[in-house]
Amino acid sequence: MAKRLDGKIKTPNSGPGFKSKADLKQMEQQRREEKVLLEKQKDKELKILEHQLREERLKPICEMLAELSRKKYEHDRNYREELDWKHWIRCDGTPNPQVVQELNTYLFVERQVSHTCDEKNSYVDKCLEIFKIMDAVDDIVDLPLDFNQFKLQCFREARDNLGRLLVEIVYGICYYLLSDYDRRMDPIDLEIVAYKNSCEAFAVGLHVVCHRPRLMTDDRPPPKCDFPECLVMVDVPPQLSQQYMAVMALWLRWDPFTDRMDEFDVSKSFEMDPRDLWQYSEDVWKEQNEIMQLINEEKERSNKRLWMEKMEEKLKAFAEVDRNSYPEDLITYLDELEKNDPPTRVRSKINEIKKDKEEKEPEDHRDETEVNDESSKLVEPEISKSIHNKVDIGKTLSQEMEKRRLEQIEDFSNSLKYSEKPNELNPRRYWIIGGAFNVEMWKLPMQPVEFEDGSVGVLIVGPTALQPIDYHEKYEPIQLSMGFSSTSSEDEETDVKKQNQEALKKLAMINIKLPENVLWFENPKPAMWNEEKKNWTTEYIYDIRFNEEKQTVSFRAGRMGSFGLAVNRYTNFPFQSWEIRPEGGDDSAGVVLSVTAATVLVEFAVRGDQAAMVQLQNATTVALQEMIGVYHRPDKLIRLLRRGGVNLFPEPDARHYVDGRRPPKHAGGRAARVPLHGRAQRHSPVRRVPVERARAVRPDGDADEGDAAGRRIGRRDRGRDVVVVGRRTGPVQDGHGHSRTGRAAQVHRSQSGVLRGTAAKAAQQRRSRSAVRARLVDAGRTRYLRRGLQGVRNTLLPHGQDQIFELFLNNSRGCPQSTRNDDL
Repeated sequence: MAKRLDGKIKTPNSGPGFKSKADLKQMEQQRREEKVLLEKQKDKELKILEHQLREERLKPICEMLAELSRKKYEHDRNYREELDWKHWIRCDGTPNPQVVQELNTYLFVERQVSHTCDEKNSYVDKCLEIFKIMDAVDDIVDLPLDFNQFKLQCFREARDNLGRLLVEIVYGICYYLLSDYDRRMDPIDLEIVAYKNSCEAFAVGLHVVCHRPRLMTDDRPPPKCDFPECLVMVDVPPQLSQQYMAVMALWLRWDPFTDRMDEFDVSKSFEMDPRDLWQYSEDVWKEQNEIMQLINEEKERSNKRLWMEKMEEKLKAFAEVDRNSYPEDLITYLDELEKNDPPTRVRSKINEIKKDKEEKEPEDHRDETEVNDESSKLVEPEISKSIHNKVDIGKTLSQEMEKRRLEQIEDFSNSLKYSEKPNELNPRRYWIIGGAFNVEMWKLPMQPVEFEDGSVGVLIVGPTALQPIDYHEKYEPIQLSMGFSSTSSEDEETDVKKQNQEALKKLAMINIKLPENVLWFENPKPAMWNEEKKNWTTEYIYDIRFNEEKQTVSFRAGRMGSFGLAVNRYTNFPFQSWEIRPEGGDDSAGVVLSVTAATVLVEFAVRGDQAAMVQLQNATTVALQEMIGVYHRPDKLIRLLRRGGVNLFPEPDARHYVDGRRPPKHAGGRAARVPLHGRAQRHSPVRRVPVERARAVRPDGDADEGDAAGRRIGRRDRGRDVVVVGRRTGPVQDGHGHSRTGRAAQVHRSQSGVLRGTAAKAAQQRRSRSAVRARLVDAGRTRYLRRGLQGVRNTLLPHGQDQIFELFLNNSRGCPQSTRNDDL
């Protein structure tokens, strides 16, 4: 009620202490801004403290690790110098593997020597010598130390040339044997002679169909050549059954084509970053400060631009007022304009504003506004174009850093992706293990002829080298045409299959047994080396089959050449777990590294500068058992494991080829939601309530205590039989199918303790799970009820709740038949 004081009416909403809603709202806004500003200030101080703490703790740790890396480098240098000294002392005529010039000189000299004397297998000794030099070069490549990329490439080329020299020596011996196969090779029968030899570096076999007279009507089957020492069996195609030839199988126990492939650049990956953790954190800190500075500058520039626009509108409002009466902010605005532009230009701008206001022409004003808007739209991107390319004013510092990090990761990922070509084997995903298998078919050279005087003469036609047989078959399977009747399509399908089988028979069949010194975790994929494109390809390879019992791979080949068995190099990824622990209490004990990969479990023991594999579990065969407990340098141990098919050391681009998905989790125990039938119940979720058989239920149970007990067993209902209780819309129905509305429905809900709300929303708001469990448990002191619907009915009858039970049955009738029969 208003009061009259001093002749004036005082209302409760007036007086010096009264503040309007606008003032209160403004004060609240100010408090919020102060709170946000205070939080930002605290966050900034916290980040500074974190950086200082990082500088105190992380920097010494990184310096310690850098010192250890330097000592490791010095140790490796001393080891390499020791190897160099041992080589000089040995003085066996082999080149120094650390000097590329000596390797090239050795290659040049050995190519001038002819290794044709096979009386004591002298060429095998030479091949083993070359193989040992290649192994020494492997040590240099795997541990480059201070060698640059160019020098490393020179070592790789030298290693590849050594492998080529070894193959040339073997091919030269084969030509020497074929030049007089009757005297230099072992006879198998009257028309076939053979040769075989093997060593640590290779295994070679020859199968020769000799020049013998044949009948014109000879229709013998094509020869089948078995080379058990080379793990190869070759079925010659039928079109070459009448040709005199030599079939050779050469198993090289290493991959000789790795160094010929184009090197993939992984220098942009995160693993190749030379910075340590301290340097990286310092760079991130500097980047954060730069981004924060750019964001603040952009905000200031945006606020100033808005202020200038506001002052320009205000200047239009004060166009008729004397400048001396302008507000302070408007005077500041004019001073800013005078600083940037001459005073005469500012005056002319003010006069233009006055003139525009006096004319008051809506159309001209509209046109001018559109022009100004277009000019501002054109000018604004030019001003902030360079800024928006760096930061986004609408994002916080953490969001901007996260955006840049994701962009950097995406750029790195795109640079590390290998662009696959058709029929090409991706060398980043697959690798060749078990060595290379060279299968060739050659023409027989002219044989020597002995004259009457005892002299021997040979007619040489063409170069003195092996000449391959012209064998090149392209298989294109016939596709089944569409649009025929069932009978004609079956006949056509049979004909097509028969024609495809006949076409496949024209291709050579090659069977390769998996080497036993390699662990195979998946079925290998045969591939053929393409010397022109310098890659492994699946072209000219058809009808691939794998025999699990015999551990053999068979396929049809349209050309002869070098074949390899490819597998996924990341079969044992991702790791399941890893562990590092001390080996024992002795002074000579080291550290044990246990790695549980996707397939195998491997344990390494590290002592000093050497490591050994001390345990290998879940292996497919007994391969690599000879390596257990044998200590090597870590780089050599890694190389030996990879040759044996165990790759536990990923490449920088492994993230693109590792399948990190886990098998789907099986549904166990948790009741699924079952949709109800009907239009109104289509989207209503279904709850399942556990039901057990009654045992000694007392009728005078307390509802509140029962609710508490029901909540306690709420998580123990998995795996039990359930009753489906659905949510329904509309009036509540009793056990006789009649609708209950008004007071009757309210009484019904109060008695049951299950339904709440109005009658129209009774089924939707039903707390069936806890309510039913509350009635099934007597104050939490009785045992859980067993199976059976009659027991539930007997439990609810003493409380006058028989109609609730019927309601549950009615709701369950709306569920699918399988749910009612199985779950009830």
